[in-house]
Amino acid sequence: MKAILLMNMPEACSICDFSGSDGDRCYILGEDISEEMYMNDEKLVNCPLQEMPEKMEVCGKYPQPGPVPSYRIGWNNCIDRILGKEN
Repeated sequence: MKAILLMNMPEACSICDFSGSDGDRCYILGEDISEEMYMNDEKLVNCPLQEMPEKMEVCGKYPQPGPVPSYRIGWNNCIDRILGKEN
């Protein structure tokens, strides 16, 4: 089973909700964050947090009997559902 946690993407470990109170540990990876990385506002290379994908441009419908919407419409609907927006 998988889950999605929607949060603002941190630009550095030092401001991430999943680092220790003093920014010295990543609680997702269970790894220490070096003082140098913390001071330079860097992010661990193997950070598992991923940016939300962008919506795709919808360029029309395929010419088939009865209009069949492009897969991009489904992609965009999925993004809207994740973000809690109504279609």
